[in-house]
Amino acid sequence: QTLKLLLWILAHLAITSIVFLRYMRGRSRQASEPVKKPPEARTSPRIPLAVIWSTLSGSVWGSAAFFLPELNPTLGLAVIIVMVSMASGASSTLAAVPLAATGFILADMIPLIVYLLSQQTMAYSVLGLLGGMFSLVMVSSTRVVYGHFLKAAENRREYALLLDQIREERRAAQESFLLSEERYSDVVETIGDMIVNTDAKGKFLFANRSWRATMRSP
Repeated sequence: QTLKLLLWILAHLAITSIVFLRYMRGRSRQASEPVKKPPEARTSPRIPLAVIWSTLSGSVWGSAAFFLPELNPTLGLAVIIVMVSMASGASSTLAAVPLAATGFILADMIPLIVYLLSQQTMAYSVLGLLGGMFSLVMVSSTRVVYGHFLKAAENRREYALLLDQIREERRAAQESFLLSEERYSDVVETIGDMIVNTDAKGKFLFANRSWRATMRSP
């Protein structure tokens, strides 16, 4: 039993280390390489790596079901709670990749469900059926959360487009205003009538060319 537990822990450490190293390598690669345009034609793998790693990780957690026959009821219940909690957490944390979340949940829960049904008692059989229903609900909730992600991303894109449109309209309005102001100044300066603007105290604020020429004012 101790050897099995040690191998189980080592499997967890190995998968966690590999995923962490791949993540750090990807970050360092993105930081060192200049931004490039995505290739025009690129064939993606049939099964994404995220799905493979999540399913493998779920399988390691699911393998804890093999320890249940050798554990006392208290420890067995604790292991079951941990397995169910991991499946529940995967439905939200991996919701951005629904297939990855589904792989983790099924790989984690199926061994537990098989163990519960294999006990051939009414209580364990009911728990096994509840575990199967729970797994289906978690997979369905993953799809729902993914739909919310897509909707939120679409709303952000629409909001960004709206902001760009507002900025463009504001820039066009400013340019139109400046152009109108320049045209108004040209008309006022070149018109034959004398135009002058003063404040309440009679101080001159503006005088057009015709007024200056007639009054011989600089």
